[in-house]
Amino acid sequence: MNNADIRFIVFDLGNVLIKVKFQDSIAYWRDCGCTITSKQLEDFLRSDIHHQFETARITSTEFLMAMRHSLKLPINDHELINGWNKALGEIFTGVQSLVANCAKARLLYCFSNTNVIHHEYWRDKYKDLLTYFQEIFTSHTMGLRKPDAAAFQHVLKSIGARAEHVLFFDDNSDNIHAARALGIHAVKVNTYLNLKKTLSVL
Repeated sequence: MNNADIRFIVFDLGNVLIKVKFQDSIAYWRDCGCTITSKQLEDFLRSDIHHQFETARITSTEFLMAMRHSLKLPINDHELINGWNKALGEIFTGVQSLVANCAKARLLYCFSNTNVIHHEYWRDKYKDLLTYFQEIFTSHTMGLRKPDAAAFQHVLKSIGARAEHVLFFDDNSDNIHAARALGIHAVKVNTYLNLKKTLSVL
């Protein structure tokens, strides 16, 4: 990667800039009297229902009904939503200043697989961080999600960028491979430290 060629930086949100811990969702629902295991929630997150919700192919009402049934959560919508949003934790220490510094030299974008319930929550929770991005691409507004090539192509076209001018950060290996297949420079984020290290040499 020639650092001088990088004109655009695209960040995933969860576990790149912010902490995502679905164990916190489980803890909340257990406090509501529910019995739920980590495996049950992990399986649900990999399910077609969840993917459909992330691309707005089903409504919030349909999703909540499906989640209640699949995870056997005999609670009201308010408690379901509160628990669902508990997974979205704090911004990683140092990330906001790191992003602010990057924004001085390059155009920044956010590209997240997410859903309307989470989006309504995190656009307020992280509003100060999000001000540094030129645009925020979400799977539920695009109708496309990572790692589909069409999702990355949509982002490239929208920002008017050639793949070789884009640096992409994500915590998911499938998304990294998909981006690289299109010629995008992609770095898997394991910790804040390797994110910082990559950005420090730009």
